[in-house]
Amino acid sequence: MALLCIAALLGIRRLLRCGSTGALLGARHSAIIACGVLVVITIVAAMNRSSLVLPGLGGIVLMVQYLSALASVVPSSSAASVRQCFPAANRRPMPQMLLASTILLSTWSVAEARDIRVRIVTTPKAATIFVDGKKAKRKTPTTLSLSPGDEVVLQRPGYETYEFEANPDELKIEKKLKEITEFTLYFETKTSNRRWANTRDLKMVVMLNGNADDQRVLRGRGIRRVGAIDQFEFEFDCPARNIKSIRMAALAGDDKWRCDYVRLRMVKRDGAETKIYTRVVNGWFSCDSKEGHQQFDIPLTAVAFMPPRK
Repeated sequence: MALLCIAALLGIRRLLRCGSTGALLGARHSAIIACGVLVVITIVAAMNRSSLVLPGLGGIVLMVQYLSALASVVPSSSAASVRQCFPAANRRPMPQMLLASTILLSTWSVAEARDIRVRIVTTPKAATIFVDGKKAKRKTPTTLSLSPGDEVVLQRPGYETYEFEANPDELKIEKKLKEITEFTLYFETKTSNRRWANTRDLKMVVMLNGNADDQRVLRGRGIRRVGAIDQFEFEFDCPARNIKSIRMAALAGDDKWRCDYVRLRMVKRDGAETKIYTRVVNGWFSCDSKEGHQQFDIPLTAVAFMPPRK
């Protein structure tokens, strides 16, 4: 843009000093080329939201005015005729006027396209920020320099994604992120590798927070064989802060079953997952409390969902 302004200044200077037809045609061609280049630069700048948009538009307007003036000059024009096309040149040199206009437009455009400082606060904290698809170095709460129109995305494991567009009228964004409460419980049991440890006639269930109204049955073909590791998947819906324990209980049946350990983890639909909880049992389960556990609780303290392991 600076080179084009210099070229335009030199062309105008030549136009004002030369009255020949060749000089007029040369100045006209220079102005046409400069105008075309200005159009291309302005389009590219607009696509990239550059601060060169307004100077480009201002330059195009000026070039069109000069071309119109040149078109009104007849081939026999002299330098005096040319100056009649630009009355202002008699009082003030045209290059200075063009330079002043360009500087004014550039200042205006920079003021319009300057970055804005936006304060971003989320509940809970530590949300990852993406600006136009690029990950920011800092997490919430923080203050970022954004350009008007930037697409900002806030992400935190276990919570819904929040998106907004940078706006000069909104310099502080405070957002309470919505938690994803649905999760899958991956539950694993290990039957002892000893005689009579297995069972076929015993109904085992798992309950979230010991809630009998929200229980899942441990069922499957060929489960609880001697030495077997059985895996189950159950769907639950509960905020993380309310998850306190998982209870395994014997509800019905005359048989008993010996379990070595229980292992579990929880995964939300966005891939966020908890750590793996393991609880050693090394005992029998039975509906008769004299023969073994009727129920067994796995306490879960400070449940936190983290980004998925790679």
